Amino acid sequence: MVNRECYRSFRSRQIVCFGRLSVLGMILCTGCDLLSAEGTSGSETVPSADSSKGELVSPPFDVLGDTEGLLLVWFDEFGVHTASRRSDVPESHRQWVRVDSLELSPSERLDPEYVYVADLREAQDHSTYPVRLYRREFFDRQVDQASGVSGKQKAPAASSNASIVIYGAEWCGACRSAAHYFRGRGISFVEKNIERDSSASAELQRKARASGIPLGSIPVIDVRGTLVVGFDQNRIESILGPNGTPI
Repeated sequence: MVNRECYRSFRSRQIVCFGRLSVLGMILCTGCDLLSAEGTSGSETVPSADSSKGELVSPPFDVLGDTEGLLLVWFDEFGVHTASRRSDVPESHRQWVRVDSLELSPSERLDPEYVYVADLREAQDHSTYPVRLYRREFFDRQVDQASGVSGKQKAPAASSNASIVIYGAEWCGACRSAAHYFRGRGISFVEKNIERDSSASAELQRKARASGIPLGSIPVIDVRGTLVVGFDQNRIESILGPNGTPI
């Protein structure tokens, strides 16, 4: 069964956006030898925002087989969806799939203005799949055109003094659900986009290592010092009292 952006477990009331994560490189802020947070390398060029062909590249991770260990982001008329395996992506939507490694160090991360896009229809020489580099805004336009969305609404900023932090990404439905949950209960929180903010990604890495928690999905919610992987209402409510007060 195709994994549609988020998987909801009705028994535990937990919602997560999938993407296997070993050391947390971090999600959708992947690395590249051609581009880094400090800029581009000298001899390589990057595609323009309007390029429909992109730049054929070799990312610092393997895109082969069933792509296990990578985060895949594909889209259709309903919007964006995530998967952790090629087999979870419908055949008709394998031509344009964002791919990201979740095991890269901060210095290896790709500039957040760019994304890796793989054609997962057929492997080259029965081995790796071709990967191209695109500007993020170009890829986002393809998503908008496919889903009939002309623009995106931004969520209102939350208090920077909140003791609850939601680490996520713009495309993550479970992250939005978590924010809606806290907002509806009047509980102050902060949303941090680990896809676009390298400092937020590094911050979550440090917290995950300190807690000894392997992370394989977003959102990751820091509930007053306790990390909760996925939007797990039962777990959150076991940490908070009925009025948002620690038990």
